[in-house]
Amino acid sequence: MIATAFHIPFEAASATVAAILQRVDEIRTPGGYLRALTAKARHNGFSPAPMILALLQPDGRA
Repeated sequence: MIATAFHIPFEAASATVAAILQRVDEIRTPGGYLRALTAKARHNGFSPAPMILALLQPDGRA
């Protein structure tokens, strides 16, 4: 499989890492979670908005 280059804007990457750090106790494998998000970004695009909105909800769901 040949890897293709893609670009995630700095702000989106920063927001994603911040959201992961906010929920690190709830995520079993943060590295695996980030790899899964990266794969999603490669194929379908990615927006950190749902992650940020989930942090704003009392129950943690968007």
